[in-house]
Amino acid sequence: MAARLKFNQLRRLGKQSLMLDWAHLWMPPCQAECGVQMQEPYHSWLAIKNLQRRDLVGRRIFETLSLAEVPDTIAFCGGLGMGQVAKIAHNYITLANNLVATEGMAIGLKHGIDKNALFKCIREGTANSWVMGLEQPVPGLVPEAPSSNNYKRAFAPALSVKDLTIGINAAKSVGINPSAGEAAIAAFRAVDADHRTHDIDHTSLWLHIYGNLDEWAKEHPRL
Repeated sequence: MAARLKFNQLRRLGKQSLMLDWAHLWMPPCQAECGVQMQEPYHSWLAIKNLQRRDLVGRRIFETLSLAEVPDTIAFCGGLGMGQVAKIAHNYITLANNLVATEGMAIGLKHGIDKNALFKCIREGTANSWVMGLEQPVPGLVPEAPSSNNYKRAFAPALSVKDLTIGINAAKSVGINPSAGEAAIAAFRAVDADHRTHDIDHTSLWLHIYGNLDEWAKEHPRL
């Protein structure tokens, strides 16, 4: 669950004006349900300029936001705009990881390994991630994942393209070559452009990479 509070909304929480960026609250994923133990928590982001928790207004904001989030997962990222920077970097990493995880699972299955055996090895190894849980591209491994529910849309392919575009532009603006992002955006553009996957979840990237899109589309005709 994500929530956004603009400056004028946050201002009501205190008695003085503050220079605030957008506040991004991210409810941490249920690790037990997806069967994945994350090595570090998924943090929320709140960028506040010249604000310390010891300040009266700062404490008021922190306590209020804590009603909707676990306090320890609220991160003060620094100056104005740093919350956005954290979110851009986070989304870039996640979406690039979507492509890598999908290709990795496809490599294993094409070579004949049982999907459950491969999933167990990855889940218990250093390749484990959020993507291998609720974003798992292979059907039948994580019951709650879109892939196990006919790729019912949770995150549209077009949104992946949008977020990667932002990340790629951010990278280029500071002299970073976004090679992983360029590969990922090309893959998600193909998913978005295909009428069979345009309106379903972006993890349907699996159908394109594994090569079973035609077969899947015949079994799941669009109404």
